[in-house]
Amino acid sequence: MKLEKREMDKPERIGMTLLSALLGGGALAFVWIGFDSLIGGAPFPWLGWVRFGFVSLAGLLCFAAAVLYLLGRRSGKDVLKGGLSLIPAMLAVNLIVLAVRNVLKLFRGDAFEWIERLFSHPAKLIGPAAVLIVLVILGLLKEGESKTDSH
Repeated sequence: MKLEKREMDKPERIGMTLLSALLGGGALAFVWIGFDSLIGGAPFPWLGWVRFGFVSLAGLLCFAAAVLYLLGRRSGKDVLKGGLSLIPAMLAVNLIVLAVRNVLKLFRGDAFEWIERLFSHPAKLIGPAAVLIVLVILGLLKEGESKTDSH
């Protein structure tokens, strides 16, 4: 069974190039502008550098995907998916650290302070919204891949 290679049409190629470039630029701008919050805002010094690495690599992979799409290569989709999947991985690391810290706070008796602070500042709920957006984009890319494979 021979797989048929479908060429990307021009609007799809331009759209995916722009999307990849915007996502890559956004990630790298976030690293540039928010360097102090990425590195200094972490509870542990190593966690700040892990965040920095994840976001930087995601931005670079999205830019690489933009270049591949610009050249008309279908492998741009895989590179873009790889770059976008780093964001949920980084957030999973943050979630594990948060869970460990809160379990330790629970044993010390000051976990309720964290819950009160979370709901008193709704801006802190922007992170889950960003995760949801990334997961929707990954889902759309996966859906497009399954439609391509079935043809």
